[in-house]
Amino acid sequence: AAGAYIPSILTAAGAFILFGTVYAAHGIYGFIGPALAFALLGAIGVAAIAASLVHGLALAGIGLVGAMVTPALVASQAPNPWALFVYLAIVLAATAAIARIRDWKALVAAAFAGCGIWTILYMTDAPEVNLAAVLFISLATLAVLAFVWLGRRDEAERGFDWPSIAPGFFVALTALGLSVDPVFAKAGYALHGAVLLAALVAVALYRPRALPLVFAAGLATVLIHLGIIPPATIGADALDVGLGAEPLAIADTLTFRIGIALALVFIGTGFWAARRSAATAPVRAASWAAWGVITPLVVLAALWLTFGDIDRDLGYALPALLLVLVFAAGGEWIARAEEPPL
Repeated sequence: AAGAYIPSILTAAGAFILFGTVYAAHGIYGFIGPALAFALLGAIGVAAIAASLVHGLALAGIGLVGAMVTPALVASQAPNPWALFVYLAIVLAATAAIARIRDWKALVAAAFAGCGIWTILYMTDAPEVNLAAVLFISLATLAVLAFVWLGRRDEAERGFDWPSIAPGFFVALTALGLSVDPVFAKAGYALHGAVLLAALVAVALYRPRALPLVFAAGLATVLIHLGIIPPATIGADALDVGLGAEPLAIADTLTFRIGIALALVFIGTGFWAARRSAATAPVRAASWAAWGVITPLVVLAALWLTFGDIDRDLGYALPALLLVLVFAAGGEWIARAEEPPL
């Protein structure tokens, strides 16, 4: 008892009372409407997070949980995705700004995970998904990561920022859903999924410590293009599927063009970032170079198995030969940046 921090305990109790009062006024007694309840609960959550600068990480956790649970507590006859995602973006930005002041990595990782979970839940449960709202929260998440959480940090520091795993995972999962789900793919949302993958690569290039974004984007791109391969193409016996089996993802002209564009993005950014980091961060350079090689190879193989002639196809053999030359030249170019050159 002598070691108890009474001010923090009292503040946390006050936050619980405020949450409970507003929720009861809306959900039990009907004193206030959903819009006012939503605004009040969100303000209480953000205020509790702000008060954590004085009272510690535990209070920030209480505020973040309350803020993230608020949309589920407030029922509405006409749910508005823009209200949800603008609210989540504000909570995320406020949490990241406060977490950066105290360097609370667990808090910002939880905030990124909360926004990602809400995005996936909306995409899976909403009868008609608002694509613009999904793109907004995904790009807002990456913007908060790049300009708020990782802003004004020492980029020369080695290693990687582990909280970046959360936004990388959920944004890549969003892009994967837009590209693979038949409903989204038929609506042409695969192009927007590719935009999110390119945005992941761009943020990782701009903030070198956000290295997990490269792995997330590369893995999602590989899974998307492996999903377009018809199972019968590589042998029904090997996969134990019938000849009438369908590929996991839709393959069309848009998929073909997106595959080429993403392969070029990974080659260009991967080799350039690898050369930039070869002398100072070998592991980071190796990661960029690896995805700069793996992704275009998988994309080329998937496009060949899906659209090409399996027996002999010079139309795909020539690009493969070109990749050999590009990889050899790129490897030599990266090696010359090492200190000493190996």
